[in-house]
Amino acid sequence: MSFSKTIQMFIFDGNPNGRIMCELSNWNGRVYKISRNELPEFSQRDDSENTGVYFLFGKNEENNDTVYIGEAERMFSRLKQHLKDSKYWNDCIAVISKDNLLNKAHILKISSICWPKMLVDLLS
Repeated sequence: MSFSKTIQMFIFDGNPNGRIMCELSNWNGRVYKISRNELPEFSQRDDSENTGVYFLFGKNEENNDTVYIGEAERMFSRLKQHLKDSKYWNDCIAVISKDNLLNKAHILKISSICWPKMLVDLLS
């Protein structure tokens, strides 16, 4: 049985290639698409330090697509660490709780669900 859902998208600065925030009806999560150079703007959001899971997209030295899946108890602080220790990523998808009720166990469960799905795509 399928259920209809409404997705609301807010395109910051009117640029569809820039920062985007998405919300799904009847869900307390929020998804942000953030480019590497837009992290300072993301830090100004009230929910930028909420707990969540993130995906870093980029290219490696051989110009192959890469995805890094991580979890953060303080999202902006964790993403800021990636600015220092890796230059391979350009874009980030951050999935957070709007009310910050996710805890470490929740985000570990979410990231453990994402890994097998990503591996199946890589191996097929």
